Amino acid sequence: MRNVKSATRKLLWALRVAQVRLRFLLVLLAAFLIVGKWHVLRNYWETLTTPTTSKFVTGGVNQETEYFCPMCPGVISTWPTKCSVCNMPLVRRQIGSGGQLPDGVLARMQISPDRIQLAGIETAAIDYQPLAREIETNGVVSAPPSGKAEATEFDRKTAGRGHAASSATSAANEVTKIVQAEIHQREIGLVQPGVSVVILPDVELAEPLAGRVLRVFREVTPKSHRVKIEVAAADATDALWPGMEVRLRFRRPMAELEPFCSRPADPPPLVEGALRKLFACAEHPDVLREKRERCPHDHAMLMDLPLTDLERVEWWCPMHPEIVSGERGRTCEQCGGRRLVPRIVQYRPAGEVLAAPTSAVVDLGDRRVAFVERMPGMFDAVEVTIGPRCDGFYPIVSGLQPGQRVAARGAFLLDAETRLNPSVAAGYFGASLSGSVGRPAGPPEARDGPA
Repeated sequence: MRNVKSATRKLLWALRVAQVRLRFLLVLLAAFLIVGKWHVLRNYWETLTTPTTSKFVTGGVNQETEYFCPMCPGVISTWPTKCSVCNMPLVRRQIGSGGQLPDGVLARMQISPDRIQLAGIETAAIDYQPLAREIETNGVVSAPPSGKAEATEFDRKTAGRGHAASSATSAANEVTKIVQAEIHQREIGLVQPGVSVVILPDVELAEPLAGRVLRVFREVTPKSHRVKIEVAAADATDALWPGMEVRLRFRRPMAELEPFCSRPADPPPLVEGALRKLFACAEHPDVLREKRERCPHDHAMLMDLPLTDLERVEWWCPMHPEIVSGERGRTCEQCGGRRLVPRIVQYRPAGEVLAAPTSAVVDLGDRRVAFVERMPGMFDAVEVTIGPRCDGFYPIVSGLQPGQRVAARGAFLLDAETRLNPSVAAGYFGASLSGSVGRPAGPPEARDGPA
């Protein structure tokens, strides 16, 4: 009996020693099991503590979250997969959470294919065209200062500068008639001294008479807000006489007027090794990089941005915009050796401007809006700045880019839909219900990189 108690005591002592020696190993083993099976334990915990109907639905991962593509906002999934359009990994977000729209976008909406067909919505591409502004006005022929065949003062001044050098010579053999007319003050930019004019008299002529603007009087008539002009016409057939009423037709290419004439035209030839692709952020277009990396604002992966034939890359300093270089790797000495960042310079074909159909622009009174087709059925309302109407088109100053497609037919219906049914735009990421105007997009000729 005594031997049994002694053996039992020794066994208990051995177990106690083993427990003291092995407790550290047991703690480490338990920690490894918890870390390695944490996802399993978490699923069990959520299953036990959360009602099934409030968190999970059939066919989805989580009812409170969804996945969307920043490049193709219409691609939405309940599973963490890739975009079927651009193959970009989808980003997780809360369902119903709003977000800031890209600069210049007022609202984003999606219309079903049935409603698009019912409304007859058609799109057109934004491209460059040789637009010209044409105006007509009435004029009265007055007698020339001397009534003789002699060159006018304007001929003598412009002959030495290369403006119609033969005009001064031919004016000595032709009778110069002066036509006085009036134009509205907003047309002063189109009618400048030296601009060619077509004169259409009431009598039948073999061809219209040609003339040019001699002087523009800046004094504006208070009642009509019109400006007086004088036109010099070389009348070899003596078809014009004092007091005769004629029609004057002015036609100026928009590429010769501001702000289009100040923008670069005809891109320089490509050099060997020139960059033909940059990387930009889908939600922050001002972020441009030479290599693929993450956006400094939201840490999203930058996407490919191929350049068109009319785009070139140059490097500049955001702190000192006057410092520009055409070679990569340059630094700004005024910033202490800070490296220049890339930006895209948009060139235009010579004699052409960016144009959009007049039916694509909706005038809201305080601003003008166009609907850009971001993807099939999805439209972004963007604010645009336009020039005067020309042959069924508007020259685009800012707000649109070449290659974009806009709603050329049915734009007014899209605008009415956003006003009458705000929920059409409310169901999509970044939709704006307040109608507040975002910051206008930058000029189409340059897209700058970040500071």
